[in-house]
This record gives sequence, C-alpha cells and structure tokens, in this order.
Amino acid sequence: MQKLQANTIRISWSARKRCYDNILVERLWRTVKYQEVYPHAYSDGWDAEIRLARFLWRHCSGRPHSAL
Repeated sequence: MQKLQANTIRISWSARKRCYDNILVERLWRTVKYQEVYPHAYSDGWDAEIRLARFLWRHCSGRPHSAL
C-alpha cells in the first residue's frame, strides 16, 4: 500500500473498504463463466478469444439491463 501511495497511484475503494468494492466485476465474470465458458468447449485459444469477445460485445452493448 505504501509503495502505491509513494508512486501517487490512487487506490479505488468504497467508503468503508469492504469486500463489495469489486462486486460488479465479480458478477460480470460469473455471467461470462456460466453463460459462455462452461457451456462451450473451445478448440483452441484463438476460438476462445473470438467467442469471448463476441459474448462481451453482446453483453455490454446489445443487451439492456434486466431492470430496464
């Protein structure tokens, strides 16, 4: 922590420094794993990269939030 502060790197935390700071990222990766990674068998790394890029593009730009 001191090394980050010495290099003037800002640390992003919620107001209380709780474990919920990265909950949005954790939810995104859970969605990626359960909807794209686990159901599909990739033939190689290139196939995985292409399919994950397509999935993330659809998920982040084409799909509205469930509350909407």
